Amino acid sequence: MIAYSALIVRINQYVGTTGWCSAIGRFLLALKDELNVRSFDSSLIATETTLKLGQKVRLEDSKLVYIDCNN
Repeated sequence: MIAYSALIVRINQYVGTTGWCSAIGRFLLALKDELNVRSFDSSLIATETTLKLGQKVRLEDSKLVYIDCNN
């Protein structure tokens, strides 16, 4: 199992990316599936069928929150 911090780093690497190939799409689906089985709340970016990659996130109090880019 990948460490929480490494998982979040991998997700944040793809924030803002607009072009996908099928391999990256499958990889991101695997990341989404991994988020859905973790013991923290990832509902901000992961649903049963979707992974939202509009903003970077961090883990705070067992919950994913958006990173404030103004700080």
